[in-house]
Amino acid sequence: MTRATAASLLGTAAAVVLADALTKSWAIEHANRWPPRSPLPGLQLSVTLNTGSAFGLGHGTAVAPALVGFAALVVAGLAALAYAVLPRHPRLAIPIGLALGGTLGNLADRLFREVSLGFGSPPQAAVVDFIVVHVGDSAWPAFNLADVAIVVALGWLGKRLLPKAGEDDA
Repeated sequence: MTRATAASLLGTAAAVVLADALTKSWAIEHANRWPPRSPLPGLQLSVTLNTGSAFGLGHGTAVAPALVGFAALVVAGLAALAYAVLPRHPRLAIPIGLALGGTLGNLADRLFREVSLGFGSPPQAAVVDFIVVHVGDSAWPAFNLADVAIVVALGWLGKRLLPKAGEDDA
């Protein structure tokens, strides 16, 4: 892997971690107002603490240690993917960096951020989610910029690495 490719990978990951941390800090300070803020139609800013996994599954259970271990495995897997793929496909440094930064952003919440939303609730280690998308009467579960980076990365990597329909994968 060239220095430029490594710089793209690490720079992208660092930018995602920084943007994620800054927006979560802003959300904790400003977004949890009543009524929740709606900067655009269908978009709502409202802070939630996710002590569970994706979409809040496992909320209130003892899944946090397992999630930290799983996130560490994902980081190791992304490092192995970067080592294996980037020498031949340096343009994939950006999506791998997005996935790495998103994973590290949510992992940092679980390890270092203790938050209380007030009302007598004790501080707890949790991922801070604050973006809610509404479609009609339905709402997507709350998410954050780290989640956006991971989803964009998975779509990008899937488009580039998976065989196209009708292609021989041999």
